[in-house]
Amino acid sequence: MDFILKFNMNNDAFIKYPEAEAKRILAKVIYDLDIGKVYNNIVDINGNTVGKWEIITDINVNKELEDYVNPEKEE
Repeated sequence: MDFILKFNMNNDAFIKYPEAEAKRILAKVIYDLDIGKVYNNIVDINGNTVGKWEIITDINVNKELEDYVNPEKEE
């Protein structure tokens, strides 16, 4: 089982206080986990989708997310 989380910080939401925006995003991921989600898109404070996260098990394999996180991965 894996927990995969990746988000891009190259936009306006991260310019002034990148650590604060990253903390806000991680808090949202924690909230989603608390309510039982196993995947979701990551959206910055400006409403832009900047990444994804997912719990991957043998039963729950999401090839699209794996390719997103590891684009150079050979098959």
